[in-house]
Parts: sequence; structure tokens; C-alpha cells
Amino acid sequence: GRREIQRNVMKRAVDVVAFDVATSADKPSAAYIHLPFCKRRCHYCDFSIIATGDRNRDHWVENMERYVDTVCREIAATQVAQGGEPLSTIFFGGGTPSLVPPRLVRRILEALDRHLSISSSAEISMEMDPGTFDAAQLQETLALGITRVSLGVQSFDEEILRECGRSHTVDEARRAISLMHKHVPNWSLDLISSLPHQTAANWQQTLEAAVASAPQHISIYDLQVEEGTKFGRLYTPGEAPLPDDELSADLYRMGSATLAAAGYHHYEVSNYAKPGSECEHNRVYWRNQQYFAYGMAAASYVGGVRLTRPRTIGKYTAWVDELAGGHSGGRGSGVVEQEPASSLEDRLLDT
Repeated sequence: GRREIQRNVMKRAVDVVAFDVATSADKPSAAYIHLPFCKRRCHYCDFSIIATGDRNRDHWVENMERYVDTVCREIAATQVAQGGEPLSTIFFGGGTPSLVPPRLVRRILEALDRHLSISSSAEISMEMDPGTFDAAQLQETLALGITRVSLGVQSFDEEILRECGRSHTVDEARRAISLMHKHVPNWSLDLISSLPHQTAANWQQTLEAAVASAPQHISIYDLQVEEGTKFGRLYTPGEAPLPDDELSADLYRMGSATLAAAGYHHYEVSNYAKPGSECEHNRVYWRNQQYFAYGMAAASYVGGVRLTRPRTIGKYTAWVDELAGGHSGGRGSGVVEQEPASSLEDRLLDT
């Protein structure tokens, strides 16, 4: 099945990963920032988000400002050793980071640079969704130093987008792709496979549309049906209208073959890139290197400890209050997982 295919891909990299783990620097040089605001919750999503609805973004700016205040306080409270390398990769994920005004993103970057230092050559990535930005906002965002955009298209099939509860249309996706070509030298396109009513035929059409869009990088994520989501309530994995395991494995192979034929290197389980366009932040996870993380539900890996922050805004804010107050040894009361040596393979499979 598709899990076994992914396992085989991962095993080819284990020797390299083990070497990288042994030689990783003590101080992380990567940071993940969680910006949780979304227009709505997609039907497959179990991420920690704040749904804004379709109201004008101005209605939510005050809430976004308070959230960014809290993230900046968390960054300021981070206890780090002196010296070490500056941040070489930063990733703004969500949520839908492109809903957040660029001036607020600037505040986070300034806080990171002030407390952790950002390399002048850092890869700074941001997830953006079609229909949430125009040319002016995109240019303002790039002017902050964003070097890479990950565009959440997910499918080029209108019916499947509706089935997933996505807030954009295929036309909006194509307009966003046009903006990428005009303004963004390095961008990625995200797709999801094994969605409800997905067939080999409509999946091939989506793959061909993705290749025709000519991004430097393409990510294909295999649908995981999570408890507590709308899909989790409606569907059982492997049963119609979801593809069965055999078809899901075929879809995975189709993606790999189609993208390889188009010149994309399959460098991780879910990620394909033109030569030289691999996502360095993804490689931090893949190589089991350490990384900072900030924001609601964000999970960091520092000093051999994985720490997941609280998943709700109220509990996260209280957690940062505690952290900033100097309690709990600078860690706060998030969910802590001491890193087990045997877990590397399973973590890579979930990348």
C-alpha cells in the first residue's frame, strides 16, 4: 500500500539522516511560525486554527494584532545560548498566513532578528492561499524578505475543492498562479491526493495542470482522515467515496512518475523540486535537525525535547504569560515529549 511505498522512499535516506543527526549544531538555525487565521476550516483539517469567516479582514485585524503581540513576547522570552548560527530558514505556516497583514508579519521578523538573528541569505517561506491576496499585498509581503511562497491549491477540480470545503475556486487558483509567475521567483504548489471522489483520471488532470503551472517545487500530501474533522465524521479510510488502499497507492505512483517525467526530483516523501529548488526548511525536519517554533499549537525541537504549545488562543496566551514571567524554567506548561531514539522512522513518514 501507499504507506509501504513511503517507507521504502524514506529508508533510502536513513543513512544520510543519521549522519546529519550526529553532526547537527546545538543551537537551532530554523524557526516555524504558526499564523492560525483561516476563512473557514477545511473538511479534512485538524490543525489549530481561528476561523474568521468571509467577513472583511479589517474586522479581524485587532485579533491578529493581539496574537502577533503574543508571538513576539514568546520569541523575546526564548532562552538561547549565546553565539551559534543565525536563522537560515523560517517558515510561516497556518492557518492561512496570507490573511495576516504584511505589517504584522514584519513585526514577527523583526522580533526574530532582534532575539535570534536572521541570516542575510535565509530562506523565508510563507504559505499563501488563492483568493486571499492581490498583487499589491504580494509585493508588500515579498518586500519583507519573503523568498519563497507555498501556494495551497490542493486540486484543479472544482467539485473536489467544494467537497473539501476549500474557500477558493479553480479560477482563483489560476489567478494566484499568474501572480506567482509575475512576482515570485521561487514558489511551490501544494496538492492533496486520495481525496473523496478522486479517480485516476481526475488526479492525472490535476497533476498535468500542476506541471503546466511550472512552479519550482510541488508538494503532494496524502489525505489523512483525522478524528474530529468533518471527513472523520463522514468517511472511513479505504471506503467509498474515498479511494481504497490500492487506488491510493496508484495515485502516489502516478504523482511520482508524472513529476519525474517533468523534471522534478523526488527528494522527500511528499516533496518534488526542480534541481536547486528544494525547500531547505523541509530538509530540517527530514534530517531530524533542531528547530524553534512559535505560536498556538506550534511544536519545537530544542535540546532533545519536543514541545507542543497549547492549541487554543486563551491557553496559548496564558502559557506565554507564564513563560515571559520566567516560570517553569523558561519552558512553560506545554506538552513535552522527550525524544525517543526509536521514533525517527515514524517521524519521517509523517513529514
